Amino acid sequence: MTLLTELIIGCSKNFDDETYPPEIYFYLLDQVREAKSPAALGSALMHLLAWKDGKVRKDAKGPYKTLRPKDSYRVGNTKPNTLSERHEKILMSEEFFSWASEVRKTRTFDADLITDLQQKFGLWKEMAIVMPAFLIHCLRPPIFPIVDRYVIVVYNIFQSNSPSLRANPTRITAKAYSDYHSWWLRLVNEAGIRPLSAEINQLKDIDSGIWSLGKSISSRAKEMLESEEEHESSAVDQIDDRSLGKKSSTPPRGTKSPEFRTRAIELWIKGDTQAQAIQKAATEIGIDLKDSYLRYPGSHFDRWRKQGYWDR
Repeated sequence: MTLLTELIIGCSKNFDDETYPPEIYFYLLDQVREAKSPAALGSALMHLLAWKDGKVRKDAKGPYKTLRPKDSYRVGNTKPNTLSERHEKILMSEEFFSWASEVRKTRTFDADLITDLQQKFGLWKEMAIVMPAFLIHCLRPPIFPIVDRYVIVVYNIFQSNSPSLRANPTRITAKAYSDYHSWWLRLVNEAGIRPLSAEINQLKDIDSGIWSLGKSISSRAKEMLESEEEHESSAVDQIDDRSLGKKSSTPPRGTKSPEFRTRAIELWIKGDTQAQAIQKAATEIGIDLKDSYLRYPGSHFDRWRKQGYWDR
Protein backbone atom coordinates (compact mmCIF):
# COMPACT_ATOMS: atom_id res chain seq x y z
CA MET A 1 0.00 0.00 0.00
CA THR A 2 1.37 3.44 -0.96
CA LEU A 3 1.18 6.69 1.00
CA LEU A 4 -1.52 7.91 -1.39
CA THR A 5 -3.73 4.87 -0.89
CA GLU A 6 -3.24 5.13 2.88
CA LEU A 7 -4.27 8.79 2.70
CA ILE A 8 -7.34 7.99 0.61
CA ILE A 9 -8.50 5.11 2.80
CA GLY A 10 -7.94 7.31 5.86
CA CYS A 11 -10.08 10.05 4.29
CA SER A 12 -12.93 7.57 3.80
CA LYS A 13 -13.70 8.07 7.50
CA ASN A 14 -14.73 11.64 6.65
CA PHE A 15 -17.37 10.57 4.13
CA ASP A 16 -20.79 12.16 4.68
CA ASP A 17 -22.61 9.06 5.94
CA GLU A 18 -25.68 11.04 7.00
CA THR A 19 -26.40 12.50 3.57
CA TYR A 20 -25.30 9.33 1.77
CA PRO A 21 -25.98 6.40 4.17
CA PRO A 22 -23.69 3.53 3.11
CA GLU A 23 -25.92 0.81 4.61
CA ILE A 24 -28.74 1.79 2.25
CA TYR A 25 -26.33 2.01 -0.68
CA PHE A 26 -25.03 -1.53 -0.03
CA TYR A 27 -28.56 -2.89 0.38
CA LEU A 28 -29.75 -1.32 -2.87
CA LEU A 29 -26.73 -2.60 -4.81
CA ASP A 30 -27.65 -6.10 -3.63
CA GLN A 31 -31.19 -5.51 -4.90
CA VAL A 32 -29.85 -4.45 -8.30
CA ARG A 33 -27.63 -7.51 -8.53
CA GLU A 34 -30.44 -9.90 -7.62
CA ALA A 35 -33.31 -8.22 -9.53
CA LYS A 36 -35.22 -10.69 -11.69
CA SER A 37 -37.76 -8.32 -13.21
CA PRO A 38 -37.91 -4.83 -14.75
CA ALA A 39 -39.94 -3.59 -11.77
CA ALA A 40 -37.45 -4.88 -9.18
CA LEU A 41 -34.44 -3.52 -11.06
CA GLY A 42 -36.05 -0.17 -11.83
CA SER A 43 -37.19 0.36 -8.24
CA ALA A 44 -33.71 -0.30 -6.82
CA LEU A 45 -32.04 1.95 -9.40
CA MET A 46 -34.48 4.77 -8.75
CA HIS A 47 -33.68 4.67 -5.04
CA LEU A 48 -29.95 4.60 -5.83
CA LEU A 49 -30.35 7.70 -8.01
CA ALA A 50 -32.14 9.37 -5.10
CA TRP A 51 -29.24 8.27 -2.86
CA LYS A 52 -26.79 9.89 -5.29
CA ASP A 53 -28.94 13.03 -5.15
CA GLY A 54 -28.63 13.08 -1.34
CA LYS A 55 -32.36 12.41 -0.83
CA VAL A 56 -32.23 9.06 1.02
CA ARG A 57 -32.18 9.06 4.83
CA LYS A 58 -32.11 6.27 7.39
CA ASP A 59 -35.38 6.30 9.32
CA ALA A 60 -36.55 3.55 11.69
CA LYS A 61 -40.12 4.48 10.77
CA GLY A 62 -39.41 4.90 7.07
CA PRO A 63 -41.63 3.20 4.49
CA TYR A 64 -38.80 1.24 2.87
CA LYS A 65 -37.41 -1.79 4.68
CA THR A 66 -33.99 -3.38 4.35
CA LEU A 67 -32.86 -6.73 5.69
CA ARG A 68 -31.98 -4.94 8.93
CA PRO A 69 -34.98 -3.19 10.56
CA LYS A 70 -32.84 -0.37 11.98
CA ASP A 71 -31.74 0.49 8.44
CA SER A 72 -35.23 1.30 7.18
CA TYR A 73 -35.24 4.48 5.14
CA ARG A 74 -37.25 7.20 3.46
CA VAL A 75 -36.75 8.86 0.09
CA GLY A 76 -37.20 12.59 -0.52
CA ASN A 77 -37.95 14.36 -3.78
CA THR A 78 -35.08 14.19 -6.24
CA LYS A 79 -34.20 16.92 -8.70
CA PRO A 80 -36.31 16.51 -11.87
CA ASN A 81 -33.23 16.39 -14.08
CA THR A 82 -31.96 13.45 -11.98
CA LEU A 83 -35.16 11.43 -11.75
CA SER A 84 -38.57 12.19 -13.21
CA GLU A 85 -41.58 10.20 -14.38
CA ARG A 86 -39.88 9.87 -17.78
CA HIS A 87 -36.80 8.32 -16.16
CA GLU A 88 -38.95 5.98 -14.08
CA LYS A 89 -40.84 4.72 -17.12
CA ILE A 90 -37.58 3.90 -18.92
CA LEU A 91 -35.94 2.25 -15.90
CA MET A 92 -39.00 0.01 -15.42
CA SER A 93 -39.15 -1.05 -19.07
CA GLU A 94 -38.44 -4.50 -20.52
CA GLU A 95 -36.03 -2.97 -23.04
CA PHE A 96 -33.92 -1.36 -20.32
CA PHE A 97 -34.01 -4.54 -18.22
CA SER A 98 -32.61 -6.57 -21.13
CA TRP A 99 -29.82 -4.05 -21.72
CA ALA A 100 -28.97 -3.75 -18.02
CA SER A 101 -28.90 -7.53 -17.58
CA GLU A 102 -26.05 -7.73 -20.07
CA VAL A 103 -24.15 -4.94 -18.30
CA ARG A 104 -24.52 -6.81 -14.99
CA LYS A 105 -22.56 -9.71 -16.55
CA THR A 106 -19.68 -7.72 -18.03
CA ARG A 107 -16.16 -8.36 -16.76
CA THR A 108 -14.32 -5.55 -18.56
CA PHE A 109 -14.45 -1.77 -18.38
CA ASP A 110 -15.91 -0.01 -21.40
CA ALA A 111 -16.62 3.73 -21.27
CA ASP A 112 -18.58 3.38 -24.53
CA LEU A 113 -21.40 1.90 -22.46
CA ILE A 114 -22.18 5.47 -21.40
CA THR A 115 -22.68 6.47 -25.03
CA ASP A 116 -24.69 3.31 -25.63
CA LEU A 117 -26.91 4.05 -22.63
CA GLN A 118 -27.54 7.60 -23.79
CA GLN A 119 -28.22 6.68 -27.40
CA LYS A 120 -30.60 3.86 -26.54
CA PHE A 121 -32.52 5.52 -23.71
CA GLY A 122 -31.66 9.25 -23.57
CA LEU A 123 -32.02 9.36 -19.79
CA TRP A 124 -29.87 12.47 -19.34
CA LYS A 125 -28.29 15.17 -21.44
CA GLU A 126 -25.98 13.78 -24.08
CA MET A 127 -22.87 15.49 -22.70
CA ALA A 128 -23.60 14.66 -19.06
CA ILE A 129 -21.43 11.86 -17.69
CA VAL A 130 -21.90 11.80 -13.92
CA MET A 131 -25.40 10.27 -13.72
CA PRO A 132 -24.99 7.74 -16.59
CA ALA A 133 -21.67 6.61 -15.09
CA PHE A 134 -23.32 6.24 -11.69
CA LEU A 135 -26.14 4.16 -13.16
CA ILE A 136 -23.65 1.84 -14.85
CA HIS A 137 -21.68 1.73 -11.59
CA CYS A 138 -24.82 0.47 -9.83
CA LEU A 139 -25.17 -2.28 -12.42
CA ARG A 140 -21.52 -3.38 -12.13
CA PRO A 141 -19.79 -1.71 -9.15
CA PRO A 142 -16.58 -3.79 -9.17
CA ILE A 143 -15.67 -2.45 -12.62
CA PHE A 144 -17.19 1.03 -12.96
CA PRO A 145 -16.25 3.56 -10.23
CA ILE A 146 -18.38 6.53 -9.21
CA VAL A 147 -17.18 9.78 -10.79
CA ASP A 148 -18.03 13.41 -10.07
CA ARG A 149 -16.31 16.78 -9.76
CA TYR A 150 -14.78 16.00 -6.37
CA VAL A 151 -12.98 12.83 -7.47
CA ILE A 152 -11.77 14.54 -10.64
CA VAL A 153 -10.17 17.26 -8.48
CA VAL A 154 -8.10 14.58 -6.71
CA TYR A 155 -7.29 12.85 -10.00
CA ASN A 156 -6.03 16.13 -11.46
CA ILE A 157 -3.77 16.77 -8.47
CA PHE A 158 -2.21 13.32 -8.19
CA GLN A 159 -2.25 12.02 -11.74
CA SER A 160 -2.46 14.68 -14.47
CA ASN A 161 1.04 16.02 -15.06
CA SER A 162 0.12 18.67 -17.63
CA PRO A 163 -2.60 21.33 -17.29
CA SER A 164 -3.62 20.63 -20.89
CA LEU A 165 -4.37 17.00 -19.99
CA ARG A 166 -6.44 17.71 -16.89
CA ALA A 167 -10.10 16.80 -16.83
CA ASN A 168 -12.58 19.62 -16.29
CA PRO A 169 -14.43 18.89 -13.01
CA THR A 170 -17.53 20.71 -14.27
CA ARG A 171 -17.62 19.04 -17.70
CA ILE A 172 -16.48 15.44 -17.35
CA THR A 173 -16.20 13.55 -20.65
CA ALA A 174 -16.25 9.83 -21.41
CA LYS A 175 -12.51 10.08 -22.17
CA ALA A 176 -11.88 11.69 -18.77
CA TYR A 177 -13.92 8.94 -17.11
CA SER A 178 -11.86 6.29 -18.88
CA ASP A 179 -8.61 7.96 -17.76
CA TYR A 180 -9.94 8.27 -14.23
CA HIS A 181 -10.88 4.59 -14.22
CA SER A 182 -7.30 3.60 -15.09
CA TRP A 183 -6.00 5.66 -12.17
CA TRP A 184 -8.71 4.34 -9.84
CA LEU A 185 -7.86 0.76 -10.79
CA ARG A 186 -4.20 1.41 -10.01
CA LEU A 187 -5.16 2.69 -6.55
CA VAL A 188 -7.37 -0.32 -5.93
CA ASN A 189 -4.57 -2.69 -6.87
CA GLU A 190 -2.06 -0.77 -4.73
CA ALA A 191 -4.43 -1.23 -1.80
CA GLY A 192 -4.26 -4.98 -2.35
CA ILE A 193 -7.85 -5.20 -3.60
CA ARG A 194 -8.90 -7.36 -6.54
CA PRO A 195 -12.09 -5.69 -7.83
CA LEU A 196 -13.94 -8.74 -9.16
CA SER A 197 -13.42 -10.71 -5.95
CA ALA A 198 -13.52 -7.82 -3.46
CA GLU A 199 -16.21 -7.03 -0.94
CA ILE A 200 -18.16 -3.97 -2.08
CA ASN A 201 -17.31 -2.11 1.14
CA GLN A 202 -13.58 -2.38 0.25
CA LEU A 203 -14.19 -0.62 -3.04
CA LYS A 204 -16.48 1.87 -1.31
CA ASP A 205 -13.61 2.87 1.01
CA ILE A 206 -11.56 3.87 -2.05
CA ASP A 207 -14.45 5.77 -3.65
CA SER A 208 -15.43 7.45 -0.37
CA GLY A 209 -11.85 8.42 0.40
CA ILE A 210 -11.26 10.03 -2.99
CA TRP A 211 -14.60 11.88 -2.76
CA SER A 212 -13.95 13.12 0.79
CA LEU A 213 -10.44 14.30 -0.08
CA GLY A 214 -11.72 16.10 -3.19
CA LYS A 215 -14.54 17.76 -1.25
CA SER A 216 -12.09 18.96 1.40
CA ILE A 217 -9.72 20.37 -1.22
CA SER A 218 -12.59 22.05 -3.07
CA SER A 219 -13.96 23.58 0.14
CA ARG A 220 -10.57 24.99 1.01
CA ALA A 221 -10.16 26.40 -2.50
CA LYS A 222 -13.59 28.02 -2.23
CA GLU A 223 -12.70 29.62 1.11
CA MET A 224 -9.49 31.05 -0.37
CA LEU A 225 -11.39 32.35 -3.40
CA GLU A 226 -14.07 34.03 -1.27
CA SER A 227 -11.38 35.57 0.94
CA GLU A 228 -9.63 36.93 -2.15
CA GLU A 229 -12.87 38.41 -3.52
CA GLU A 230 -13.75 39.99 -0.19
CA HIS A 231 -10.30 41.57 -0.14
CA GLU A 232 -10.77 42.90 -3.69
CA SER A 233 -14.21 44.33 -2.81
CA SER A 234 -12.79 45.99 0.28
CA ALA A 235 -10.01 47.56 -1.78
CA VAL A 236 -12.55 48.99 -4.26
CA ASP A 237 -14.65 50.40 -1.42
CA GLN A 238 -11.58 52.09 0.06
CA ILE A 239 -10.80 53.73 -3.28
CA ASP A 240 -14.41 54.97 -3.49
CA ASP A 241 -14.17 56.36 0.05
CA ARG A 242 -10.96 58.23 -0.71
CA SER A 243 -12.00 59.58 -4.09
CA LEU A 244 -15.65 60.44 -3.43
CA GLY A 245 -15.83 60.73 0.34
CA LYS A 246 -18.41 57.92 0.32
CA LYS A 247 -19.24 54.71 -1.54
CA SER A 248 -20.38 55.21 -5.10
CA SER A 249 -24.12 54.98 -5.72
CA THR A 250 -23.49 53.59 -9.23
CA PRO A 251 -25.23 50.20 -9.63
CA PRO A 252 -22.87 47.20 -9.53
CA ARG A 253 -21.57 46.18 -12.94
CA GLY A 254 -19.86 43.14 -14.41
CA THR A 255 -19.95 39.96 -12.37
CA LYS A 256 -21.24 41.92 -9.36
CA SER A 257 -24.41 42.95 -11.19
CA PRO A 258 -27.72 41.32 -10.18
CA GLU A 259 -28.53 40.98 -13.90
CA PHE A 260 -25.55 38.69 -14.49
CA ARG A 261 -26.12 36.60 -11.38
CA THR A 262 -29.85 36.10 -11.84
CA ARG A 263 -29.37 35.20 -15.52
CA ALA A 264 -26.70 32.61 -14.65
CA ILE A 265 -28.98 31.08 -12.01
CA GLU A 266 -31.90 31.02 -14.46
CA LEU A 267 -29.82 29.17 -17.09
CA TRP A 268 -28.59 26.69 -14.46
CA ILE A 269 -32.13 25.95 -13.27
CA LYS A 270 -33.12 25.30 -16.89
CA GLY A 271 -30.49 22.56 -17.18
CA ASP A 272 -27.07 24.04 -17.97
CA THR A 273 -24.15 23.14 -15.75
CA GLN A 274 -23.07 25.94 -13.44
CA ALA A 275 -20.01 26.66 -15.59
CA GLN A 276 -22.09 26.72 -18.79
CA ALA A 277 -24.66 29.00 -17.18
CA ILE A 278 -22.00 31.46 -16.04
CA GLN A 279 -20.33 31.48 -19.46
CA LYS A 280 -23.62 32.01 -21.33
CA ALA A 281 -24.77 34.77 -18.98
CA ALA A 282 -21.44 36.56 -19.32
CA THR A 283 -21.57 36.31 -23.13
CA GLU A 284 -25.15 37.60 -23.29
CA ILE A 285 -24.40 40.60 -21.07
CA GLY A 286 -20.91 41.25 -22.42
CA ILE A 287 -18.82 40.53 -19.33
CA ASP A 288 -15.19 39.41 -19.24
CA LEU A 289 -14.86 36.58 -16.73
CA LYS A 290 -12.00 35.76 -14.39
CA ASP A 291 -10.75 32.18 -14.70
CA SER A 292 -12.12 31.39 -11.23
CA TYR A 293 -15.72 31.68 -12.46
CA LEU A 294 -15.27 28.70 -14.78
CA ARG A 295 -12.81 26.76 -12.62
CA TYR A 296 -14.87 27.01 -9.42
CA PRO A 297 -18.45 27.84 -10.50
CA GLY A 298 -19.93 26.10 -7.47
CA SER A 299 -18.27 28.51 -5.06
CA HIS A 300 -19.88 31.48 -6.81
CA PHE A 301 -23.33 29.89 -6.83
CA ASP A 302 -22.96 29.09 -3.14
CA ARG A 303 -21.96 32.69 -2.42
CA TRP A 304 -24.96 33.98 -4.40
CA ARG A 305 -27.20 31.65 -2.40
CA LYS A 306 -25.88 33.13 0.85
CA GLN A 307 -26.58 36.58 -0.59
CA GLY A 308 -30.21 35.63 -1.24
CA TYR A 309 -30.19 35.18 -5.01
CA TRP A 310 -31.50 31.61 -4.84
CA ASP A 311 -32.57 28.91 -2.38
CA ARG A 312 -31.62 25.24 -2.21
